[in-house]
Amino acid sequence: MVLGPVVAQRELGGARAWGLVLAVQSIGFLAGGVAAFRLRPRRYLLAAQVAIVFSAVNLIALALGVRVAVLAAAAFVTGFCIELFGAYWDTALQQHVPREALSRVSSYDALGSIVAIPVGLSIVGPVSAGIGVSATLWAGAILFTMIQAAALLSRDVRTLARTDQPVAVDASPEPETATAS
Repeated sequence: MVLGPVVAQRELGGARAWGLVLAVQSIGFLAGGVAAFRLRPRRYLLAAQVAIVFSAVNLIALALGVRVAVLAAAAFVTGFCIELFGAYWDTALQQHVPREALSRVSSYDALGSIVAIPVGLSIVGPVSAGIGVSATLWAGAILFTMIQAAALLSRDVRTLARTDQPVAVDASPEPETATAS
């Protein structure tokens, strides 16, 4: 988010190139959504985690200083992988978290997913000023990949199986509400 525009300005010709990269990444999101709709892996959580590991390819491409076309292709892969992760993660949650706990689990998940973003966005500039843009991108790619790959060490992540049973719906009657007469 922060260093992509810097690399685009310095090495790729500016905003037009970065806009193209982001547009192709958006196409990757769409393609990932279509693929997630069509593909039904037996282990959604494993597929999600493997996909997200590969989403660091855009950081690597930025660190390597590749041409716009190669960076756009990497951005497509990143968008595709992020969308697969999101769809499969949400499906795994919906299939395996009890309905009465789903909103709470989803809230904690969202909080955990976004809590570090402001910190990362605020330190990436000073870090890149200190060690360089390419080194910062490499560090980010390596750190991200290691953290995401570490989740694959969990047996539960690797073995959680898809269930084709419909999600149980609470059959209790709706509580009556008082109405003003």
